[in-house]
Amino acid sequence: MGLKILVCSSEVVPFAKTGGLADVAGALPRVLVGLGHEVRVAMPNYSAVDQEKAKPETVGQVTVQMGDESVSASVAVSGLIPEVPTYLVDCPRYYQRGTLYGEPDDAERFAFFCRALLEFLRTSDWRPDVIHCNDWQTALIPVYLKSTYANDPVLAPIATLFTVHNLAYQGVFEPWVLDRVGLDRSLMSMDRLEFYGQANFMKGGLTLSDVLNTVSETYAQEIQTPEYGERLEGVLSQRTKDLFGVVNGLDYDEWNPATDKHLAASFDVKHAEGKAACKADLQKRSNLPVRPNVPLFGLVSRLAGQKGLDLLAEVLPHLLKMDVQFVLLGSGEDLGTRCAWRCRTTPPSTKRRPSPRPSVRSRCRWVTSRCRPASPSAV
Repeated sequence: MGLKILVCSSEVVPFAKTGGLADVAGALPRVLVGLGHEVRVAMPNYSAVDQEKAKPETVGQVTVQMGDESVSASVAVSGLIPEVPTYLVDCPRYYQRGTLYGEPDDAERFAFFCRALLEFLRTSDWRPDVIHCNDWQTALIPVYLKSTYANDPVLAPIATLFTVHNLAYQGVFEPWVLDRVGLDRSLMSMDRLEFYGQANFMKGGLTLSDVLNTVSETYAQEIQTPEYGERLEGVLSQRTKDLFGVVNGLDYDEWNPATDKHLAASFDVKHAEGKAACKADLQKRSNLPVRPNVPLFGLVSRLAGQKGLDLLAEVLPHLLKMDVQFVLLGSGEDLGTRCAWRCRTTPPSTKRRPSPRPSVRSRCRWVTSRCRPASPSAV
């Protein structure tokens, strides 16, 4: 008999997305259903959610005490993901914003999501055996379960899994935030949320979840070291027996060049002819010379230091001294702009060649949106 699993995430495809977390949160539940489990998903009902496509139907109302205020929310369910009902926690005060993240009250916004969801589950006809939490935005769910609801007959038996997608974004706030989100100051201890005098939401998830995992076996080992542990390596090392690495999967229904209607031509492992047409289409779209025989490199990434853009900035000028083309698509920190400037201002090689080479500008295309706060999730 399968488990009842609730996957909680701050973003889920096809409702809202800023990074790879949304892809995982949208695809994994369908795979789990195929394995015989009963799965549901929960996320905030942002203004970015297309209500006409989601067609949410209200299934409950909750009220959460936030400091001295009582804040209400409705919980609706959407059937947009086949076989996976999705709960949308709707509170315009917190989620009708222009962005998913980067708001001054993010601590309150996502603490409310965690608490409202648990309050809804207390009276719901459906209750999970396991709640799967993802990154700092849902890290307070195990904290509430082990503190506020520790003696609740409905919620206390629920097990928790906490997945680290991106350890660099931890949700670190001033200690007074705990008062606002209804958590006792006793949780500001070294073995709970305290983090160099601040309250660290992710640390709460790491210390109070029943099981931990991350996106690969290698990363599970790396984050237990000072080099990659983001000052949480001690906490992770203490929980090494409960920490597992599970490689992120790929949704072959979505990312399949044999069926992808967005491509200029289809192809697969046995019929690769269409790749040439796709390459030419990318060159045209990127305003690059259409040259079938030139190597074309592509990178799709958040423009953040942890993605290795600093390494790219160093090597790319040397790469572009060769007869190659390069396309980058991304948004994020100013690091990408600096990388592009460095590439464009590097003079071409003075080595003699049998024929003139295109200029660096004609071989390098940067497709970047305006800089914004980096997404808290990563692939």
